[in-house]
Amino acid sequence: MLYANEVDTILESFANNLLDEIDGPDMKPFVNRFARGTNVQLRTETVAHGIEHGTAFDAGASFTHAHADILCTIHPVGANCLDAHHLHGHTFFELIYVYRGSCTQYLPDKTMTLNAGSFCLLSTSAEHGIAIASKENIVFNILISPTFFTRIFQCLVPHESMLNNFFWESIFGNEGQTYIAFEPNPGSRAEQFIKSLLVEYIEPQPGFNQAMSSYLSLLFTELMRSHIYNVDSQSGNQLSIMDIIDYIDEHLASITLADLADAFHYSTGYIARLIKRFSHRTFSELVSEIRLNHAAELLERTDLSIENIAQELGFYDSSHFNRAFKKRFGLNPSVYRAAYGPHASTLPSMMGPEA
Repeated sequence: MLYANEVDTILESFANNLLDEIDGPDMKPFVNRFARGTNVQLRTETVAHGIEHGTAFDAGASFTHAHADILCTIHPVGANCLDAHHLHGHTFFELIYVYRGSCTQYLPDKTMTLNAGSFCLLSTSAEHGIAIASKENIVFNILISPTFFTRIFQCLVPHESMLNNFFWESIFGNEGQTYIAFEPNPGSRAEQFIKSLLVEYIEPQPGFNQAMSSYLSLLFTELMRSHIYNVDSQSGNQLSIMDIIDYIDEHLASITLADLADAFHYSTGYIARLIKRFSHRTFSELVSEIRLNHAAELLERTDLSIENIAQELGFYDSSHFNRAFKKRFGLNPSVYRAAYGPHASTLPSMMGPEA
């Protein structure tokens, strides 16, 4: 196990050597170096053109297949975004980590400064640009394919707890919200995890792909906790949104807004506004989503009849349950169980007719 000072030495040496290479006229050694060991194909000419013209540096990266994993890069001065009128987008998730110094991030509606220890997670629909003042500022970009990101993220917590969906929707479910920034917390567990991930990438050892996946899972867990705590603090610590979600989770079959208000000694109007503010859903929408997530898990893990599952979760109209389930998951309950249940054999085509 490496000590903290050894980790920092590896990261700084890697960053400085890589940034020195960028100062040269030939971009190919640089591109080949940071792409080493990944399932990612980099179009060298596109990257070089982007750096030369101050446009999208990471636009030169394209994941070659659905199971490509992680690409770690460093933002060079030559790839600086000129201003908010020169933004770029990409089809993968991007996690920005400011290791040393600071950077300026341009977004369609604002410009923000990210200082050392900051993280910023961007969705696949985000448009942004980054600028650093000099090579003394070290900014790592961790690029993650959508398939891999979803697989890692969905495994963080049981989906029936609603924590997963709450965090996901807070980042990407609100129309126009394509990023989330995390304030610096020097020496935090999140920093330890991302540094360990980067070391695995820079100096790969046997099993480094699995190690990187594990560190990424731990990192997202820490960021998710941080986000939830921050959301709760915004309510003045009067009532935690997660307390509300947990209570709903425990009383799914018969929960009403009045019951919820009575349990926490607030008016129904206040509870409804709090739910809408922090989950971007009405009370009814939130309850329905939690019920459907439970239904999916019961279909995956048990042999309970579909009728019993629906009644146990408060769906007393089977037709309504079938319609709601298909709207959320793209398959009706019986087809979903055949595909993902305890006796599943083959996956049906998501685009083809249902059996």
